[in-house]
Amino acid sequence: MKKLSLVLAVVFGLFTQVALAADVKIAVVDVRSGVMTSEEAKLKMEKLKGEFAQEKANLEALQMEIKKMEEKAQKDGAVMSMEEKRKLEKEAMEKVNELKFKGQQFQQSSQQEAQEVFQSLLPKFQKALKAVIDEQKLDLVIAREAALMVKPDLDITKAVTDKMNTIKE
Repeated sequence: MKKLSLVLAVVFGLFTQVALAADVKIAVVDVRSGVMTSEEAKLKMEKLKGEFAQEKANLEALQMEIKKMEEKAQKDGAVMSMEEKRKLEKEAMEKVNELKFKGQQFQQSSQQEAQEVFQSLLPKFQKALKAVIDEQKLDLVIAREAALMVKPDLDITKAVTDKMNTIKE
């Protein structure tokens, strides 16, 4: 591990020296943020939100059913027979399991849809990125996630997103 750190430090040091000597123009870009903050992505995500509204309402209704069962158990528990208590507990556990299952499905579906939106807009983002690179005459663009620390003026994400918003396809 120490060897790897040392090698990385040496490589970074050499890279920095070469970059300074050659007057290399470097920038960083946050691809996910850039794509997902574009106007088109916002519109698509808002549409998805509407499509998922009924599913979300169903999950909330299921949560309310569970809450009512819990309240009934607390309120009437003292006067319920053991059979009634077991039946209510069983129904509540079934509802909780159903809620967990449907909640996981909902989360997976929404994540998958968001990923599809991202993938569908990625080519447009790359086109906008190329245009910004050409306009600013950049020599090197690094993914924001790969940089440990970056001065805000080196981040071109907003410029790329703005350019992306102007591209008509």
